[in-house]
Amino acid sequence: MIPTWISTRSGETFLNDLRRYVKGGFLTCDPAFVPLVIPAAPAAAIPSNSPPIVVEGNEDALTEIFSAMGEHDAAVLAAVQNRMTVLITDISWRRRLMNREILVNHVFGTNLQPAFFSETTFLRGQQTLQLNFQNNSVAGATSFRFLFETRKFQATSFSRPQVTQHIAKEDRNKLFRTPFWLTSNAAVVAPAGGVIDAFFTVSRDVTMIIYANVATFISTGVAGDIVQGFAVEFFDAKTERPLQNQPIARSCCSGSAGFPFVDGTGWMVEPNTTIRVRFTNLITDQPTEIFWTFKGVASLTAVNPFEVAKPELAYATPLSRGAP
Repeated sequence: MIPTWISTRSGETFLNDLRRYVKGGFLTCDPAFVPLVIPAAPAAAIPSNSPPIVVEGNEDALTEIFSAMGEHDAAVLAAVQNRMTVLITDISWRRRLMNREILVNHVFGTNLQPAFFSETTFLRGQQTLQLNFQNNSVAGATSFRFLFETRKFQATSFSRPQVTQHIAKEDRNKLFRTPFWLTSNAAVVAPAGGVIDAFFTVSRDVTMIIYANVATFISTGVAGDIVQGFAVEFFDAKTERPLQNQPIARSCCSGSAGFPFVDGTGWMVEPNTTIRVRFTNLITDQPTEIFWTFKGVASLTAVNPFEVAKPELAYATPLSRGAP
């Protein structure tokens, strides 16, 4: 995008001066929420909520966010870490970046393996993202830190045509495209050794392209395949045709936030369409909680509010000829 080295027609090569104005950086929340502590949930189906956590773009620059990383404190119980969720909202555009709350472990990677977005997002000066975290475990409190990795276009760089042209093009794209995470419409608990169908619905205002899969499971079982946990089958959202010939083991078609399973083709899911996914519990003595997240890009669907349906017409028949 911004070349580091520039070569002239005469063969001279020199360092691009723009590099001093386009830099890498980080965004995080107010220090008062570092670490983010949320008390234990009062009941299994009643989560404890954090106050709205705001991440604000740099005042002196255009900020492009391209990855996320987070860390639970070592003292936080695994049951708490594995059930903590987040809902991210772009306040300026008033749109959510996910269909509902997603596990933080599916959104945030680590410092060694950041979770890269399928589509970057822009924050202009003082533009904000709002994050709402939930502790869904009764076992204990959370203690979580997070940040976003960014690219910072400082004001001085806006005087250069290369930068302004790039930003103008990207601004148009960001108006319609946003990173997006899609999870099941409801919690998925597969019975011991059993099968359950889960549904993932794309809202009527977006078309989603799925580029990666992230999955985890929780079970207390000790019999069966406790390593894989479950197998999965996908059915095309429009035709209901299976996308595989046999159920696939979890590790063969999913990954982690920082190292997801990548779909090189991309799976387009149209607006107001539901994906059916069938999970088979490979643990035979206990039910299994299954968490599956599709990661990709949402393209907003522009609808003409003045569009009017045309009246239906029928060909004339012998009985209707001559009729008023």
